[in-house]
Amino acid sequence: MFSIGDVGDKMYVVIDGQVDLLIDGKFVETVEAPGAIGEMALFKDLPREATAIVKSDAKLVGGDRSYFAFLEQ
Repeated sequence: MFSIGDVGDKMYVVIDGQVDLLIDGKFVETVEAPGAIGEMALFKDLPREATAIVKSDAKLVGGDRSYFAFLEQ
């Protein structure tokens, strides 16, 4: 899905399936529904701090910063 250092321009919510998170090639956790991935990079406007790899067939919903603009008001 994304790698450490990538631009954090979207976050994702896992609807079904599993996504593994790795930091420096080391396993950190498996995210399952209804977990969120990439929210820290999106809201802090920073590069990705982890690598996300789809572990199994997965359904995800993604949203960029504009999707959450109502939260900043």
